[in-house]
Amino acid sequence: MIMKGNRPKINNETLPDVEVKHHKHVVEVRYDFEEVPAHTIDMGDEQEDVPASFNYEYVKIKSLTKEHLKPAIIKTKYPTYDDEIAAINDGEQDYQDLRGKADEIWNKIS
Repeated sequence: MIMKGNRPKINNETLPDVEVKHHKHVVEVRYDFEEVPAHTIDMGDEQEDVPASFNYEYVKIKSLTKEHLKPAIIKTKYPTYDDEIAAINDGEQDYQDLRGKADEIWNKIS
C-alpha cells in the first residue's frame, strides 16, 4: 500500500527529490514529490485560500539502512512475499523499475 502525505511549501522552496524525517521510533523517507500550487477553494458564500504545498509518497522504516528501505518501497506495490515472487517469475518490468527506484532513493540519501 502506498502511503501519501502533504506538507506546506516554505517560501521559495524548490521541489525536493527525497526527504528523511526522524521520529522517535521510526524513520520516514519521503519521495516522488509533486508541487501543488496555491489555489482558492470556493465554498459558496466564502472562499478559502490554500497555500502552495507538496504531495509525496513515503515509507516508514525502523532504521535508515538499505536493508530496511528497499523492501519497504517494494512492499508499496507488492505487499506480500507471494506477490513479489509472482512479479519476479512473470518478469514484470514494473517490479524491476521499482527495485531501481529504491536504489535511486537510497543513493540520494546515503
